Amino acid sequence: MSLFFDVNMLLQGCAVYLHALRVVLLFFLAVALAPSFAAPATVNVPDDQCLAHDRQGLLKQHADLLDVYRAAFFNDAQLSAARHAYKAQREAVPQARAGLLPNLTAGATSEVTRLERDEPSLSRERSGTTFRANLSQPLFRIDRWFQLKAAQSSVDQAELELSAKEQNLLLTAAQAYFETLRQLDAFAAAQAEEAALLRQRDQAQGRLEDGASSITDVYDAQAAYDNARANRQLVQRKVDDAYEALERLTKHSYTSIAGMKHQMPVEAP
Repeated sequence: MSLFFDVNMLLQGCAVYLHALRVVLLFFLAVALAPSFAAPATVNVPDDQCLAHDRQGLLKQHADLLDVYRAAFFNDAQLSAARHAYKAQREAVPQARAGLLPNLTAGATSEVTRLERDEPSLSRERSGTTFRANLSQPLFRIDRWFQLKAAQSSVDQAELELSAKEQNLLLTAAQAYFETLRQLDAFAAAQAEEAALLRQRDQAQGRLEDGASSITDVYDAQAAYDNARANRQLVQRKVDDAYEALERLTKHSYTSIAGMKHQMPVEAP
C-alpha cells in the first residue's frame, strides 16, 4: 500500500509539473512570436465623416491648385473605391494573424447538491465551484502562415494601388489647373491685341478723313482687327472648355482661379 501510494503521488506530481511547464513554454512562445506579427505600416485613410466635414471648406469661387486637388480628391469615384478597398484589405490582416496567436478560454461551474430523507430523518447539502482554463497555441500551421502572408501582400498591393491613384489624380488636377491658367493668359493677350488693333483701325480711319492715308490702310487695319476679334472668341471658347474640364474633375463650378504666387526672391546684380 505504501509503495502504491508513493508511485501515485509521484505520477500526480509529474503531471502537475508537465502541465506547468507546458503553460510556461506556451507563454514564452507567444511572447517571442508577437513581434513578428506586428501590424504592418499603413497609410492614413480618412473615414467618411472626416471627408464630409472637409468638403464644407472647399466650395469657394476663387480657387488655387490645392483647392482644385482637394475638391477632385473628395469627388473622384475611382479614388474613393480604392480607399474602401484598402480599408477592407487591411481588416483581413488581424483576422489572419489571430489564427497564429495563443487562444485562452476560461470558465467556472458552480453546483449545489441537497439530500433529504424522511426515515431516518436526514438532510445534507453539498456545494462546490470548479474553475477551468485552457491555453492553446498552434506550434506550426503552414496554412495559417500562408493566409497571413497573403493578407499582408493584399494590403501592400491595395496600398500601392491607392498611392498610384492619388498620384494620378494629383497629376490630372495639376494639368487641368495649369491648362486653365494658360488659356486665361492667352485670353488676356487676345483681348489686349484686339484692343490695340481697334485703336489702330480708328487711327487709320482718322488719318483717312484727314487725307493722311489711303483707304487701303483702313482695310488692312480692319482686317487685322477682325482677325484679332475672331482669335479672341476662339480663345474664349478654350477658356470655357478648360473651366468645364475643372468642373468635371471636381464636381464644382468655378468663376475664377488664382494664379501661382512667385515668392522666390530675385536679387539685383
